[in-house]
Amino acid sequence: MSSKAPDWGVLVTTARERWRSRFLDNAKNYRSVLAGEIAFPLTLPLKPPKSAKDILAHTAHFQAFYQQWQALERSLTNTACEVVWELKRFQSVAEQRLPVRLVVHDATGLMRFIGSSAYQQWQSSERLLHTLVTGIGVTDSVSLRTTLIKHLATLEAMSEDKLRLLLGVLPQLQAQMGRGEYLRALPVVGVDTKFIEQHGYLLEAILDVLHEGAISAAGGLSSWLACLEKPRDWLLVRPLCPKPLAALAGMSILRLSTETLWHMPLPAHNILIIENEQSCLALSHIPETIAVAGGGKNLSWLGAEWLVDKRVAYWGDIDSEGFAMLSQARTKVPQLKALMMDVATVKRFAERMVEEPHSVFKAPECLLEAEQHLFQNLRRGVYQQGRLEQERLDRDYIQQQVLAWAVAEE
Repeated sequence: MSSKAPDWGVLVTTARERWRSRFLDNAKNYRSVLAGEIAFPLTLPLKPPKSAKDILAHTAHFQAFYQQWQALERSLTNTACEVVWELKRFQSVAEQRLPVRLVVHDATGLMRFIGSSAYQQWQSSERLLHTLVTGIGVTDSVSLRTTLIKHLATLEAMSEDKLRLLLGVLPQLQAQMGRGEYLRALPVVGVDTKFIEQHGYLLEAILDVLHEGAISAAGGLSSWLACLEKPRDWLLVRPLCPKPLAALAGMSILRLSTETLWHMPLPAHNILIIENEQSCLALSHIPETIAVAGGGKNLSWLGAEWLVDKRVAYWGDIDSEGFAMLSQARTKVPQLKALMMDVATVKRFAERMVEEPHSVFKAPECLLEAEQHLFQNLRRGVYQQGRLEQERLDRDYIQQQVLAWAVAEE
């Protein structure tokens, strides 16, 4: 009996591994199966022994070959997968009924054969596609399904909450709706505009199906929405109402250096400091207000003398870094008020919180009592996660909170 593995007799375990590698582990082929691009039936030759000599030289392998396929055949509960047998006659060995090929007639049979984990993954993918196609609602469901399959990895990585946001924002996005506004200022309800920016390619692909290629023809999602291109470089200075806009010679967006801001009093009663410039673009008309955004930890300009006579507010991420920057800002502007960095905001948008990978452990010194308490609770893990980014808040909530501060009498 030879110890060398024979080149005949494909075992069930080998066949499963071969098709798992080809149709499940290979993402491109898996998507092709989902899209119906694989021609069924699929046939796998099992290479039965050609002679009695083969059998006698590898009796253990022959027994495993025969018994595995016999056991599989007995376990099959439908006709989507079948083992084809033939009678073989050999000299010195009795006539044998041997498996000669495996035939799989559809995708369900293929995944069932590969194994329970493969079938569960397949079912999960099918449920996701069905939910999205049904939820989006479109006449050409075939084209939509094909597009969704192309973006399957992105979709399967999204949480249920994000999938709901996806279904909620798609019908709100319409041609030219962002004319004269930045992407972050789109008038959408129930979804943060950071979601739109992060999933732009996915939204663009789906909307292109829904609007029959109009997004591609326009040159992309931002162009189709007619949104303004976001500015780049330096600190962003943005007047939020006509009076300071006129005082700044009608310039709706400025880029100023820290040194310039130190020596240049901004012509508005209210100065709103925003950690991230993208969030600044979400604001529209706020009376007597100019926003300065995108400086991050660069807050040295807050030592400018002209700020003493201004009403100043700071809005940053609700996380340890955000509170550290708030504290730093307050050392320079003691009268500064924090906006949307409170427990009420955390509770309202708790499901949108994320982990904070790198955090400040020492409590910042210049926080108010309520801010210190929230900082400590974030550090203790009282909330679902330790970070609520300002971009995760709904635009209408942001507008309401900033407007309330701007018009309040102090």
